[in-house]
Amino acid sequence: VTSRPEVTWTTTPTKWSNNFFDNLFNYEWELTKSPAGAHQWTPKGGAGAGTVPDAHDPSKRRAPAMLTTDLALRVDPAYEKISRRFHQNPDQFADAFARAWFKLTHVAMGQLEPG
Repeated sequence: VTSRPEVTWTTTPTKWSNNFFDNLFNYEWELTKSPAGAHQWTPKGGAGAGTVPDAHDPSKRRAPAMLTTDLALRVDPAYEKISRRFHQNPDQFADAFARAWFKLTHVAMGQLEPG
C-alpha cells in the first residue's frame, strides 16, 4: 500500500502529555483503513469518537488512531512492561525522553557529559 495512514494519537497533538499511553492502554483496538486506504488501528465500537482533532480541519474531531508499531508497545511482552511503567509514571517517561532527545540532538557535537 502506498497510501498513507492518517493518525492522531492524542487529544493535544501539539502539546507534551502522557495521553499517548492513556489511549494505548485505555482502549481496545481494531484494524481499520485510513481514508487513503492504509491499515491503521482505531478504538473498538466507536470508543474515543470526537476526542482528537482532525489533522486537516480544526473544527472537526474524531477518534484516535494508532499504527501497528504503536500497538506493539502494548502487545509485545517486553515493550508492554516498559510502556506500562511509563504510563503509570509519566515523570519517568519525561526524564527518559529528555535524556534520549538530548543525545539525539547533540550526537555530532563531541563528547557528552556523563549522566
